[in-house]
Amino acid sequence: MIHLRLSDADRERLGCPEWLDLDVYSVTAREAAIMQRGFDLDGERAAFAHPGVWRNALGGGDDRVPNFAAITMLVWLALRRVDVVVPLAEVADIVVEQLAYKGDPVDVPEDEPDPQASPGKDDEPQPSPSSDAQLRTSPA
Repeated sequence: MIHLRLSDADRERLGCPEWLDLDVYSVTAREAAIMQRGFDLDGERAAFAHPGVWRNALGGGDDRVPNFAAITMLVWLALRRVDVVVPLAEVADIVVEQLAYKGDPVDVPEDEPDPQASPGKDDEPQPSPSSDAQLRTSPA
């Protein structure tokens, strides 16, 4: 579960509560179809073949450049969970550097195996990044 906080201006513009919650494993068939179709981002098509590709785009460490289309989709889905229905292209106008989150957006539920793990692997789980951080928007 991830908890998102948009900027004050974005919350006012979109009419949403201070914190938005999203389980990234709760994507509906309708939402997945919209992910596949994607949205226009200034002439570029931003789309994800399926929810797993989208979740993968959200992941990564501090050294990865953020996938802003994936972040836009994350916020759009979280808004839908609180009955704020807006076009994806409108969500792309959020102030991303003021987007805060708690939790790890790509935590694999305990009942779902990690698709990256090898069978029988004994590695200890890695700690997730700070649970109260700003989304990284520029390389170090």
